[in-house]
Formats: sequence, structure tokens, C-alpha cells
Amino acid sequence: MKDVRQSRVGDTVTVRDLPVVFYTRTPEYVRGATGTIATVAYESPAAEDETWDRPDAKPEWFYVVEFNQSELWHGYTGTATDTLRTELPERWLAAV
Repeated sequence: MKDVRQSRVGDTVTVRDLPVVFYTRTPEYVRGATGTIATVAYESPAAEDETWDRPDAKPEWFYVVEFNQSELWHGYTGTATDTLRTELPERWLAAV
């Protein structure tokens, strides 16, 4: 998977399925899903690093990624245009 750094609004990304030790803000239902960057939000240490007060935590970019809901949930009965947006740190994203 390619690095997501320098990604822009409109780029396609896939959410990595990384191991989690106790805490993450990345929802399970988007892991492995492919979406589109809707907004480049801000740069900050990831929540996983802040939770453990890691002194070596480096800031990383956060992105608001938009997903089609019919691709997230098997048997979704809403319209084909229903979307969901969630904010994700770059370590969880791979460029497509």
C-alpha cells in the first residue's frame, strides 16, 4: 500500500486494518474500506499516542474520509448516494 502523505481532497484511500492495543479512534466498520478524502483536517499527534502520553509522539495529518454506506454494511437498504464521513489519522490510511 502506498503512503497517504501529501494526499489531497478527492484522493481515494483505503483504511488499513492495523492491530489495536487498547485504544483507537478508528471505527472497526471502516477498516479495509475504500473512501475519498473530503477534507484535510489538521495536524496533531494521534489519539493512540496521546492516550499513552508518548514523549516521542510525532504529529500526523488527519483526514475526513467519505464512504458510501452501501459499501460499509452488507444488506444496506438506504439509497446508493448515502454516505458517511469520519476523521482518520494518516497512519490508518493507504493511498489507492
